[in-house]
Amino acid sequence: MDDENELLGPPDDPEIEKNRILSIFGKILSNEPVQQLTAIDVQNVELAIEKIQLHFSRQTALTEEDILNVKNLNFFSPRPQESIETVPGTSNLRIDEPEELEELDYNESLSDWSESQKSAEEVAEEDLNFVENGLNDVKIESEIEETAYFPAIPPETAANAWEILKNLQISKEKAIKTEEDIIYLSSDSESEDAERDDFLQKSNVSQANFIKHLSKDRAHLKMKKLSKMPVDSAKLDLTYPLGVTFDTKSDSWYITNQPYFCEGDGGFKGESKIVKIYAGCDKKIAKFEDIKDSRIQNPSAITVYKEGSQIAVLCSENSKRRPSIRLIDLKNSHKASSTFCSYKDRKIDFSHPARGLARTIGGNLITMDRPPEEDPRLRVFRVDDRRKTVSDETFVLSGTSLPSFIATSGDTVVITDLGNTQKVILIRLDDSKWKDVKFEIIRVISATGINLSAEHILNTQYFTYVAGAQIDQNGNVIIADAKNHHFKLFEPSLGFIHRVSTDFPVPYVSSFHFNHRGECLILSIRDTQKVHFARLSSTNRLEPHIKSGAGKRQGVTNPLSSKRLRISD
Repeated sequence: MDDENELLGPPDDPEIEKNRILSIFGKILSNEPVQQLTAIDVQNVELAIEKIQLHFSRQTALTEEDILNVKNLNFFSPRPQESIETVPGTSNLRIDEPEELEELDYNESLSDWSESQKSAEEVAEEDLNFVENGLNDVKIESEIEETAYFPAIPPETAANAWEILKNLQISKEKAIKTEEDIIYLSSDSESEDAERDDFLQKSNVSQANFIKHLSKDRAHLKMKKLSKMPVDSAKLDLTYPLGVTFDTKSDSWYITNQPYFCEGDGGFKGESKIVKIYAGCDKKIAKFEDIKDSRIQNPSAITVYKEGSQIAVLCSENSKRRPSIRLIDLKNSHKASSTFCSYKDRKIDFSHPARGLARTIGGNLITMDRPPEEDPRLRVFRVDDRRKTVSDETFVLSGTSLPSFIATSGDTVVITDLGNTQKVILIRLDDSKWKDVKFEIIRVISATGINLSAEHILNTQYFTYVAGAQIDQNGNVIIADAKNHHFKLFEPSLGFIHRVSTDFPVPYVSSFHFNHRGECLILSIRDTQKVHFARLSSTNRLEPHIKSGAGKRQGVTNPLSSKRLRISD
């Protein structure tokens, strides 16, 4: 049984499984390569480590430091090590009534905000029980399993975030290429590095890498505003930008813009277009240009379909909001668009309002729509190039009401729901085999029963008004809170790590995107300045939040206050 190939026996043989786990442990500890690693192996190793942790935690002779050191070995697990401390002062938090939420920006409205009926004493007692019982999750009953818990890593102990994220990065880099359920471990050779880069270019794996900007001494993410922008944002003539993406091969940002109804002016202002911002150094290429086409109407979301070749855009007809997905040919000098799929194809039932757009691990396009008086749906569309036909897979998003933003990387999908209850949903979606598409809801973070003030929400996993999301190549997630003007960092299983510090007031975010250089383009539909550029860096502490003057809805007087106020955490 010492030979690794002999350990690949039937998965239901406990003895073979045990020996294979021991073999994997031995090779890892001796720094030997593991030739083949299946998804079942990862699950078994993870389970074994959890058992070891549990066993050690019961040994009274061990110190807390010993237990944490054992947890640091768990680089296969998607869950980070969790501090046994709670947030200082949690039980003494001031519980405020939620402020009245403003009307949504997508011609929707919020209603029936769920108010907590619990007193501050009851919340404090629950917090105490939470710590004493050593629970990591507080379950909330719902049609979808919803998980709500306090920060896995409090700000005061978040120095551990560096080790957690670096361990996750190591495991992700070693398992960057998957073929069915076999994971091939890569080496450090130049040829394999080039092969890995080629793989990233052709797949939907995110090219952003949040944690490469961290160091052990500066273990907190921070966004610094770029003083020099690729282009003067005032020249872009944006009115209602909702979607942004970055194409690495063309070194360009692509932004969607649509008209908005301006109160008092008696009509719509602006135009439907895609704005390209070139971030490279070639002086022969224009720094920005407008891409217009009669097929591009009211674009709301955008993603790279084929690197350097095609951009996919979610559009809709203004009259009945009937959706379509258009492809823009980047190699065509006229940037002509074609139809990927639309409401006109009755076979796919794509005739309801749709939001969000991303690419799947199978190379298909994914969005969400909302049939009347039914639960919203997750839609996956595939084009048969030979037959020129579109087929689809549809999954009901039970318990959601207004899913609006979607991000993907590999088989990981994150959806943000802007309905009455703010939700973030983690999904596993594997459509690499079209006849056997796998869909599973892994976790839901919900604001159900949470009644904290905006200031107290800053350093928890919850949101006042959740906006865009992005996943990096290691599975870490950054999500924006538009109404509370900040970003949050989560690990791959959506465990909250910490708020991302900034050296500027975060605008009312409508969308954002990080590229492979750690540069971020932030869009705002309310602020006078519609485009903001920043870059990821690191800091050695969780810095105070800079409160932004909230821009009001478009078309009103004085849309932006310039007041800056620092809130101590």
